[in-house]
Amino acid sequence: MKSKVALAIILTCIIAGVAAGSYVQATSGFHPQTFTLTATGKAYDPSHHQVTVSLTVIGPRDGSLTMVLNVHVSGGDVVVQNYGTFPVSKGYGIVVQRFHFISIWIKITGKYGGQTAVWLLGGETGTFAGKNLPVSLYADKVILPLHSSPKLDDLNLKGTLTLN
Repeated sequence: MKSKVALAIILTCIIAGVAAGSYVQATSGFHPQTFTLTATGKAYDPSHHQVTVSLTVIGPRDGSLTMVLNVHVSGGDVVVQNYGTFPVSKGYGIVVQRFHFISIWIKITGKYGGQTAVWLLGGETGTFAGKNLPVSLYADKVILPLHSSPKLDDLNLKGTLTLN
């Protein structure tokens, strides 16, 4: 009987320690590492007119620039001249600074629950300075999330990946 009581007390202490540790971590101001990617550039619309495209995405990140940095897009927007602003709902990317490589895909939704489009952007990174990493992103073709599904050709963006 005494061994059962002793075991119950030990288990209660362990559970209380885990709960207290979780509470301390949750209330200690611990914040996950995040990133912000902003880029602006040009593309060509179906009429072969040049349009300005701006991209801003944010979200948590993990890993390191010395090996592999994973970025998890949780929001943002794409602004396309003459077409409007489209929200970015999610996405994922990978940065391998050692090889000056970046690849990111983003899911863009149309206004008022319209069409959805997925953009896959590849590119290169520059030299990391402070918290900023210069990036160049490109795609041969991307589709806008509109009912007519217009395509943009030769999308080229330049910007900065900021580690927060």
